[in-house]
Amino acid sequence: MAGDDRNDATWLQRLKAAYVAGYYRTEAAEDEQMPFPWQNHTCGDCPFWMQDICLVDEVPCPANAHTCRYFDRPHRAEARALIRRRRWDVLRKLE
Repeated sequence: MAGDDRNDATWLQRLKAAYVAGYYRTEAAEDEQMPFPWQNHTCGDCPFWMQDICLVDEVPCPANAHTCRYFDRPHRAEARALIRRRRWDVLRKLE
């Protein structure tokens, strides 16, 4: 049983070290570890950012600001839907 505790402690230490290094997937093989999607990225890297404006929230946002949830691929469809809905709302008001 002591061996299991030692393995658990070692695994936990490796998990913490990987997290501190910026990895969210801590595989046994270090070359299979994956960085957080937003790591080393800013709003200027986001597909929904243009000329210091966040197209999703429609607010000023500097290029060096931290990314929001819409930077992650799983949330991009939601961002596109928000942008599309706001554009339709503007068009309806113009009619």
